[in-house]
Amino acid sequence: MTIPARFLLALAATLLVLPGTAMAAKHRHASSKAKSIKRAAAGTGPVAKYTLTPSRPVTGNQVTFTASACTGCTYAWEDDGPDGAGGTQWQLGTGRTLRFTFASAGTKLVRLTVTDSSRRRTSLRKSITVLAKTPAPVPPPPAPAPPPPPAPPPAPAPPPPPAPATPPEPTPPPLPAPAPAPPSSGVLGQPSCVSGATAAGSAAQVRSLVSAGANVCVTTSIGDVDLDGLTSSTMRYIGTTGAGAIGEITLLGSSRINIRARFRSTTIRNSSLITIEQSTIGGTPGNRVLDQLIFMPDTNNDVTIADNDIGWTTADNSGNTGYGCRCYGTNNRLRFVRNRVHDIAADGFQGVGGSDVLIDGNEIGPVGANPSSSEHSDNIQITGNGSNLRITNNWLHHQGYFDGAVTGNSGATYIHGGTTSALLYENNLVQAGRGRVEFGGLGTGGTTRSNLTVRRNTFYDLGQAYTGFPGMEWDLNGGANDLVERNAAWDPDGGGSFTSAMAGTSRDNVFSSDRSRVSLDADGNCTTAQCNPAGQEPIGFRKPAGVHW
Repeated sequence: MTIPARFLLALAATLLVLPGTAMAAKHRHASSKAKSIKRAAAGTGPVAKYTLTPSRPVTGNQVTFTASACTGCTYAWEDDGPDGAGGTQWQLGTGRTLRFTFASAGTKLVRLTVTDSSRRRTSLRKSITVLAKTPAPVPPPPAPAPPPPPAPPPAPAPPPPPAPATPPEPTPPPLPAPAPAPPSSGVLGQPSCVSGATAAGSAAQVRSLVSAGANVCVTTSIGDVDLDGLTSSTMRYIGTTGAGAIGEITLLGSSRINIRARFRSTTIRNSSLITIEQSTIGGTPGNRVLDQLIFMPDTNNDVTIADNDIGWTTADNSGNTGYGCRCYGTNNRLRFVRNRVHDIAADGFQGVGGSDVLIDGNEIGPVGANPSSSEHSDNIQITGNGSNLRITNNWLHHQGYFDGAVTGNSGATYIHGGTTSALLYENNLVQAGRGRVEFGGLGTGGTTRSNLTVRRNTFYDLGQAYTGFPGMEWDLNGGANDLVERNAAWDPDGGGSFTSAMAGTSRDNVFSSDRSRVSLDADGNCTTAQCNPAGQEPIGFRKPAGVHW
């Protein structure tokens, strides 16, 4: 049998397992007879179950497979290949935890076989969809330039008249540094229970235990949980494990609660010191939900949302469904960091009032309304902001896509006008969008804005929905201390469109319809000479360390 091409690159991939397990040093492709494993009779053999993170793998990125614990058991992982269990199988590794990198996109049939100490075996096969990473286009080699004609000897020129004195170009005032984001846990969307947590099997038990100051571990599906009014001087932890799952979590006037759980959505109002981390929030590929997954419409202080998998919504036509994080309230010191926000039918992130807000290191995309909905969908929409908003180091991609198909669109980023509060939009990669990035173009808030800094971003292949529609548009025609510098942009329509007011705020940008001037490597870094001028700061996005993508 011919070995599928998707495994050729996997020869070089490193398969990592937990210490003490055995794994072949190389990926074997020998065409051996597959062994048929009969499932042990119910109740007599081990349980074969596993999860994978992330749930929608991408080629070239590591996937972690984790089997359910079994005392004295051994674990074997195989890819059944396109011919199924009766055909050729490829050994992926052994051990309860397997880390693997897929080399090609498509449907993979990953089988786990668990053998207990009595040599009884049980197997489970899942169909895993692996998505293709958006490739960086390869520019054609430039044609050699003809040699220049010899220059005539210069004529002596009269000395120029003295230039009139001009005031120096205004420089935006420096922004105060935000409070640091919490350190990364190293895991994304993996709910867990803290050691010593008390098991809870109902919503009433959860509320009672948290009210008493206990940490809680939810072990079954319990529906919605009301945590309104629960405050404390110490942090309480709520986690889920196994089949544990929660519906909507409401927090009104609450404080010092940490959630690491599988839950459908949450509404946070007038609360403080709330942390949501390592959680899986939303629906599933087969059961999208209408919820606004994180809804923060009122005043909150010191909320952290970090390292979560947030996804799988649909939207109706009400304008109030299907959002990822709808956080437009006065959310002072909100930290929205290192999350994966995907398959969202409305905005991935919408906000945000309040001061000193950080939106950093997130992957947001794809976003796009389901075909039955008229909902708009932006990767990020900023309707207004307090002082010192930072939008930094994010990957925003595939705006205007639903389940891989083109759908209704709005924009990759919309920044509204009408404020003088400082906003920094820096080192973001915005890629493959039906709409585009607009500053002051949505209408609400007007076309005047001050203290807006847009620097070292890359806007690539945006504005796909229209002809003559550059991917970055500056619609502001008034304001003070705005700055647009060292950005890179490519699309067939020139990369950028600007009002005349931008002339005094723009410097050292590379906007082009020539792909050879703005080409990207696999991490989204611009590699051309135009983006890397000798002895100067780079132009365009550079992938940061510590992100999950």
